[in-house]
Amino acid sequence: MSWVAVALGAGAGAAARHLLDRAVTRGRFPAGILAVNLLGSLLAGVVAGAAPGPRVTDLLAVGLLGGFTTASTLAVDVLRLHRDGRGGLALLDLALSVGPGLVLAATGLVLGRAV
Repeated sequence: MSWVAVALGAGAGAAARHLLDRAVTRGRFPAGILAVNLLGSLLAGVVAGAAPGPRVTDLLAVGLLGGFTTASTLAVDVLRLHRDGRGGLALLDLALSVGPGLVLAATGLVLGRAV
């Protein structure tokens, strides 16, 4: 039944991603997806550090955060910015997503272990 937990979590995560993206993005820079991926990195680290057990991990890490964060949307955002002649913003989006995302995931891992 872990697939049910994954499916439920993924649906909730995708809806949360959409809502946060729409609430944050203003103008041409995809700030909403950046916020989603950074927050998701932190939360994934917390779940991994807390190691809550396979069922909760399926629900939260695989399902909820898998549906919430999205590398594919980041890739499309970066390519669209580049295609539209905004190469500087494309590099900025990529750099802000990957570097801080790794730092936040590591921070979350430490926080999760403290729980």
